Amino acid sequence: MLYDELVKMYVECASPTDAIFLLNEQPVPGKGTFTYSEKIVLVGGDHLVLQMVTDGIIDVHYSYIDQDWS
Repeated sequence: MLYDELVKMYVECASPTDAIFLLNEQPVPGKGTFTYSEKIVLVGGDHLVLQMVTDGIIDVHYSYIDQDWS
């Protein structure tokens, strides 16, 4: 039987207490796919964190555009 994996995704700003959650315990079905298609903006010092709540294995694929406005 395949179980859902629970995933958290958040942006860690200046300190870990300033985290902004994008997903909180989002179920991803076993051998299934979940697509987060919203656009987010990260500025210098921000970290995008993906964390599994359950024990398991997932593959993560992402794409980004690096822009320098200076």
